[in-house]
Amino acid sequence: MKLSTKLAIGITAAAAVSAFTAGVIHEIKAIKKLTTDADDALPEEILEDADTVVEVIDAE
Repeated sequence: MKLSTKLAIGITAAAAVSAFTAGVIHEIKAIKKLTTDADDALPEEILEDADTVVEVIDAE
């Protein structure tokens, strides 16, 4: 293979790995934010539907 072909393949692979890594980091930050929001929320904010609360209490 020519050097330019090897270089093009290497650059493409590096770009793909970078894009994948950026996507993973973005998703981890989104999950962390959701988890933090849920930890800071009051139970009433998490269970917004009153019927859900009644069903959980009735199930016990």
